[in-house]
Amino acid sequence: MKLYHGNNQEVKIPVHNYSTRFRMDFGRGFYTTTSEEQAQRFTDTVMIRNENKGNKIVTTYSFNINAFKKLKIKDFDGAAKEWFEYVEANRRTDKGHNYRPSSR
Repeated sequence: MKLYHGNNQEVKIPVHNYSTRFRMDFGRGFYTTTSEEQAQRFTDTVMIRNENKGNKIVTTYSFNINAFKKLKIKDFDGAAKEWFEYVEANRRTDKGHNYRPSSR
């Protein structure tokens, strides 16, 4: 699976708990997307946040989810009620989550 990360610098090795930002949509972590377009659009946000320092860079990762047997994943079937409630809860607090084990 290809994943993309939009930033103002290349991130060769993602670190899942590097983020210093709290109350993010999906909690604290390293955000990626399966949409290269979405990652490209996010570079605009990053540039504004960082006062146009750096360059717009989309880093591509090859991710084999089957290689991570103990990985816990939260799956959503689109932007439905469960997704909205999850995002809303993350924006209110930064307590972490108890994901169900991946069934992939």
